[in-house]
Amino acid sequence: MSRHHTASKDDPSTSAIAQQAVRNFTNKILYQFEHYNLDAYWVNVIANQTKDDTRPRGMTHAQFVDCIVQGVAAHKLLQLEVDYRGQSLISHVNRPFCTQHDSPDVFVKKSVATFTSKALAALAKVDRYHVANITDHTAKAPNRPLSVPHDELVERIVTSMKQHEQLTYEASPNPYFVLAKPNAASSGTVQARPTMLSSLPGAAAKAARPPDGGGVWGKGGPPSLHAGAPSTAPVRPNGQRSRAVANALSGKSFP
Repeated sequence: MSRHHTASKDDPSTSAIAQQAVRNFTNKILYQFEHYNLDAYWVNVIANQTKDDTRPRGMTHAQFVDCIVQGVAAHKLLQLEVDYRGQSLISHVNRPFCTQHDSPDVFVKKSVATFTSKALAALAKVDRYHVANITDHTAKAPNRPLSVPHDELVERIVTSMKQHEQLTYEASPNPYFVLAKPNAASSGTVQARPTMLSSLPGAAAKAARPPDGGGVWGKGGPPSLHAGAPSTAPVRPNGQRSRAVANALSGKSFP
């Protein structure tokens, strides 16, 4: 007599009920993967759908579910996986569920580059790029990590986009981005150059302006500007005017 044990006809897993359940779920899962573009079929769904089913004599519900899962995973196009939460699922061998999702950091980095580019392109034509666009697109992203809440991912993306020098974030009433306004230096605005007196300390500038408001030379200006006309500047001994200007620049008052 052979020592090798083979499953007997009394083995619950080989019963017609168990085998029919395996075929039913295999066909259902393949159909949904093909026609509904699903990425995974969760084992807890199988458990819920078989709670009230007739099962082989001597087999508990947990054993029945395990029998179905093992039978389904044996199909050449299907596989059994466990996600980051420890939940078991069936996925297509050509579209592994647990390996197609990016880590949160990678997803945010990719999304920032993508949506910054989209925002700048859109703002070349329209006034606003709404954050709702980011929310909608990331919600449908097949590579979105499931270990972080969706709103947290969006917040991280928006926070990074705020740092871009060409974008300005507006929080209300509905968050959106606009093109940043160029500063004065980059807009070609000519800045007024400071004069000699405007760059002096307050006391020196005041000392350099006589009470009549005419400047160092008086209202008439330097004599060279009014040839033939008597200067109205204060008459001082030789060299006093030069010293007056020098004193003004050094912060000293007139002697």
